[in-house]
Amino acid sequence: MRIFLYAAKLYEKYITNSNYYPYSTTLQRVPRPKCFCFYNGTAEQPERTTLKLSEAFDGEGDIEVCVTMLNINYGKNKKLMEACKPLDEYAWLVDKIRTYQKSKRNLEIAVELALAEMPDDFVIKKFVLSNKSEVKGMFLTEYDQDKVLAQERRDSFRQGINQTNERVATDMLKKNLPLSLIEEISKLSEETIRKIANNLGIAVM
Repeated sequence: MRIFLYAAKLYEKYITNSNYYPYSTTLQRVPRPKCFCFYNGTAEQPERTTLKLSEAFDGEGDIEVCVTMLNINYGKNKKLMEACKPLDEYAWLVDKIRTYQKSKRNLEIAVELALAEMPDDFVIKKFVLSNKSEVKGMFLTEYDQDKVLAQERRDSFRQGINQTNERVATDMLKKNLPLSLIEEISKLSEETIRKIANNLGIAVM
């Protein structure tokens, strides 16, 4: 969703600053988008995967955004890290902060220790230390443990509800109950229920 909103703003700016006419009856060329995002969260993720906006739709939709997600946690995507030393160094810094946070139980101390341990030959070291207060503030904001834990609890709760609803739908499908009743009870979309039925080899009318 964030990439979709970013792209909309970029295209809006492009239209404003170019000769593009949005009401033209002829085809007008526009810049070709390539969407990437870096992942450095704590949940286990593949080194490279494609995310689709349509996966969040409740049923079929007419808009699609495909984003290539690259895992930049330390030790992942080694070829990418070798090609971009600053990115590899950033991944090292994040990993160090997380390691110290676990042992010290204090994010601010963890950031200080990680910055102090950063090797002298790191390309990003001069920039990081010369902007230490801003960098420190960024990490304190980005890795606020209370906020992260609260979000993880919300995600786990939603996941639990979805799994429960899917189990309910599965049981009702096995009993050959009407689709409309399954939708009402499970709170799942018709498309989702039909996918579950297809996996079970059950025909739904």
